[in-house]
Amino acid sequence: MAEIVWETSTAFFGRETEIDLWFDGDRMGDHVLASVVRVTADLGGYHLRAHRGMLEDWALPDSAVRYYLDEEPSLAGLSAADFVNRLHLVRIGIYPDSSDRPVVFDYTTGRDLTDNLLVAVFDTEGRLTGLTVES
Repeated sequence: MAEIVWETSTAFFGRETEIDLWFDGDRMGDHVLASVVRVTADLGGYHLRAHRGMLEDWALPDSAVRYYLDEEPSLAGLSAADFVNRLHLVRIGIYPDSSDRPVVFDYTTGRDLTDNLLVAVFDTEGRLTGLTVES
């Protein structure tokens, strides 16, 4: 079976955000459509859960959020809330055939500042399951 990628973009909080849909097969099945509807109908909810998770992550010893911040010295000294509020969503990845990363939201402070992304990973129910830094 071939992997199919569908790409588009949308405005989210006044910024352009890419949306990628990745699925196996030669056509879009019901489970793929259900994933798209679930995510796009609740973009604000996913975003809010990601931000809440980032604020909680800040206090952890192995914080992905603080690691991301440490990689960009020009942002040093910001509080957790100020830093999280500077992040903006640049990409949503929907992977209906993935069991460990079916939905990811990629955040950045700006591509002119860093190539790194702070990635929020969600399960099939829309619960935040992890935060990672990726480039």
